[in-house]
Amino acid sequence: MTVNPNDILRVVCKLSEAGHDRINVFHGQYLGSEADQDAFIYADCAGALDAAYTPYAEDLNSSMHFDTIEMFNVTQDLPINEEAWPSLEAGTSIVTTGPVQCAPLVVFGTNAPRSHGRKYMPPPVLDSTTGGGQLTGDIIANLAFFGASLLEDVPFLNGLVQWGVWSEKYSRFAPYVNALVDTYIRTQRRRLPGVGS
Repeated sequence: MTVNPNDILRVVCKLSEAGHDRINVFHGQYLGSEADQDAFIYADCAGALDAAYTPYAEDLNSSMHFDTIEMFNVTQDLPINEEAWPSLEAGTSIVTTGPVQCAPLVVFGTNAPRSHGRKYMPPPVLDSTTGGGQLTGDIIANLAFFGASLLEDVPFLNGLVQWGVWSEKYSRFAPYVNALVDTYIRTQRRRLPGVGS
């Protein structure tokens, strides 16, 4: 199967800790002179995301597991692949994980009006914050690396995948143009299935 020029891809990075799933969803657009094999696109995109998360693994307890990376072709409405992360298996810290609803936030800006991406990261260990919930310099640096990595295109022989925000309502893909790390821990409110929106 191939990925065609301008196809929109959804990539789901899946982690888990003590029965709690942690996922980050990304969208990318394939831009190229001709179609490319989905196996190549999956492998290289998964590799790029694996590399982006690698420094942040230092801020995660060893009980936080990197489970799988799943890719779906939104344009063709077809699944592409789901496999284990290329190299990451678990966090590397022995410090206890902080409260489950607390998450660092990385915001990605675009040139489209009212369109930005928010990535609430898996909850880090307790020593990642100082008094008042401010993030330490080390975790900020790791999150900045993550943000900068998502601003880079993933190159292929016949084209590239760029990361950004996909709006099904407007049929619009807006590439990321900048990344901002919130220097304070944020609260991501978890909802029960079927409750809220």
